[in-house]
Amino acid sequence: MNYFIDSDFGNNCNDGLSPQKAFKDFKVVNEMELKAGDKVLLKRDCVFSDHLEIKNSGAAFEPIVISAYGDGLKRPAIITND
Repeated sequence: MNYFIDSDFGNNCNDGLSPQKAFKDFKVVNEMELKAGDKVLLKRDCVFSDHLEIKNSGAAFEPIVISAYGDGLKRPAIITND
């Protein structure tokens, strides 16, 4: 399953399953039990200011993947004050 996160236009009431229905931040994903092969996709040009906490690791041939999506020029950034 792919989960999309867009800090500019997302909404945590969305299902996160498409760019048009992306989550706003990591809160929903942090509460999920991700499975082998799942992807967490962060929108390019977005800045995220919370912690991403993945509870599972997937499997050797099906890892949980953190990557980017969208047409922006900049990679997504995770910036915390810790």
